Amino acid sequence: KAKLESIQKRLSAKGADFAAIAKTSSDDPASAAQGGEIGWLTENQIQPEIRTKVAALPKGAVSDPIRLADGWYVVKVLDTKDPHTATFEEVKDQLVRLLRNERARANREAYMSKLQQQNPVVLDELALDKLIEK
Repeated sequence: KAKLESIQKRLSAKGADFAAIAKTSSDDPASAAQGGEIGWLTENQIQPEIRTKVAALPKGAVSDPIRLADGWYVVKVLDTKDPHTATFEEVKDQLVRLLRNERARANREAYMSKLQQQNPVVLDELALDKLIEK
């Protein structure tokens, strides 16, 4: 509680640097190294308890501490984007990558199935029993 109060006091000071405070005070090493920045998140990626608190915050605003089961969170809204449906050009590279991976997986499975049909696995149970006895 004392740490949280200290962080709140530092954040409420005029000209407070959220990134510097996050680097020195965050318990999450990954976000601390980035000055508290975690990148773009969609609404569905934000925990509901946090989403309700930060939804009304303007850009640059810092939330009050938010209590979750795994600790306290203080959030700064750096920027927002209006929701929109991505164009084909925006997702084309990702789709190509996904389709190629899917095709490669299907080809591997078909190849392995064909190999298993041509060369069925046979267990020598007597030899297996001898190994288990040892």
